[in-house]
Order: sequence, then structure tokens, then C-alpha cells
Amino acid sequence: ELYKERIKAVQSAPIPDLTPVTRLAPHESPTLPKSNDTNNITNNNSVDETLWELMLLADSALPTGSFAHSSGLEAAAQLGLFNHSDNSNKEVAPEIGRNRNASPSDTATSSSTSTTTSSVLQTYVDASVESYLQQAAPIVARVHEAAWKEHHTANASSLSLLDQEEQQQLLMQRLQQLNQRYHLALVSNGPACEASLIQGKGLLRVALQWTADMANYSSSSLSSHDCDYQRAHDTLRALEQTLPNNHLHLVTVLGTVAAVLKVPQVSVLSLLGYGMARDVISAAVRLNLIGP
Repeated sequence: ELYKERIKAVQSAPIPDLTPVTRLAPHESPTLPKSNDTNNITNNNSVDETLWELMLLADSALPTGSFAHSSGLEAAAQLGLFNHSDNSNKEVAPEIGRNRNASPSDTATSSSTSTTTSSVLQTYVDASVESYLQQAAPIVARVHEAAWKEHHTANASSLSLLDQEEQQQLLMQRLQQLNQRYHLALVSNGPACEASLIQGKGLLRVALQWTADMANYSSSSLSSHDCDYQRAHDTLRALEQTLPNNHLHLVTVLGTVAAVLKVPQVSVLSLLGYGMARDVISAAVRLNLIGP
């Protein structure tokens, strides 16, 4: 009975309706930006300046609720995809539930069983990360690209206050559209959609406090960091107010936070895959599939 509601997905919390949003034109389907985009071109100095922010975003102790979803690992374990003592499990998932290269004598020992479990888990993690990136990476890339252009282009700092407010409104509309597109792709998967909303809400809460504290610190010290934390905080606050009740997915918040903190796009996409792999492995440790 353990994790029964996650397997059948019948007891998930209701997913909010985000339909009243302007749809993107068909030709604006999100794809990864070209390699010559300006936010992909970084020098060593900019990487050093954003290393601290990147490390904080990658920290498993960041209270964003990353444990909220494990890509169905609990259900896979309960269905026996990681058990090798029972031959019937091979009929459930022959491609995942066994190691083709292992002989019967090898799988009979506990050490080889542990090795096989680790190998199957690695395959599961790789498949989960690949599937997640195929769905989430284009949205994160487009969100990052839009926020980066609004914050860090050559003429962004020279705009008047009125023009900056207009640009911010256009940015919020674009982020709202991308958030809606991701929601439409994920809404059929209740647990995953709810987990994405929980993590987005958590990351936004942390980022707002983070940028507010750094803005106060930068104004009262001789900080050498060239990131405008006050403007970053204003953008995140506007993002929070754009969609009521914190109906923001993790990919929308992560792409925006990374852009306003000057984290390069290639780094945030790597972080996206790392976070998924870390969460699945963490769930495997809790289920005693790996570890001591």
C-alpha cells in the first residue's frame, strides 16, 4: 500500500487552471537557442562572478522542495523493476529489470545483485534525466534568453524608467506564455505537475529573500559584483505578481533567477539535469536501493 497514491495518481492535489493566457503563435514553438546567442558567450571573469550563485542553486540544502518528486522511482521500485531474485519481474520490464550481461551464477551472489541494481538504477536515472531535459530544457532556455535580454543587453541600462517598466511588462507576458506552455505539457501528469509548482514556489521564495539581502548588502558595502540585485529583486517580485497564487513552474522560476543573477545559459541547463539526477538518487537512498 506504500506509495499507492503516487502509482495510481488518484489522490494528487488539484492542479490549478492556467488557461486564460495568450497562446504563442505556432511558429514560436520553444527550441534551444543557437550557439551564438550572447548569453552563451562568457569569459573567465563572468564565470568567476557567477560561480557562487551557481553553487547555491545547485546546493541540495536549498529549501525549494526538491524532494517533492522523484520521477516515479517509488512506483518503479514497488513494481519490482529493481528486484532480481524474482524472475517474474523480468516480464514486467525486460529492458530495465535485469542485466543482460550477468550470468545466473553472478546474479546469485549478493555482491553481483547490488552491482546489477546499481546498473539498473543508473539506466533509470539516465532515462529520467534525458526525458526531463527533452521536455523542460527548451522552456528554461527561452525563459533565460528573454530575461537575459531584458537585463543584460547593451541598451538595457540606458533606457528610461518608463521604458524599463514597459520592457518588464513585455518580459512578464513572455514568461507567462512560456509558463503556460509548460503547464499544458505537464498537466496530464498530476504528481509531476504538482511537484514542479511546489519547487517553483519554493525557489521563488528563496530567490526573493536572497536578492533582497544582497541588494541591502551591496548598497551598504564596497561589493565588487556587477549584478544589480535590486533590479533582479524587482523582476522576481513582478514575476510573483504576474501569476496569482504562485502558479509558477520550476523551469520558469529557475530560468529567470539564473538570468537575472548572470548565470550563463549552458550552466543553468546543466544544473537542470544535475538536479533531476540528484533527486532520483536521493529517493533511491531513501528506498534503500543503494547506499549502506
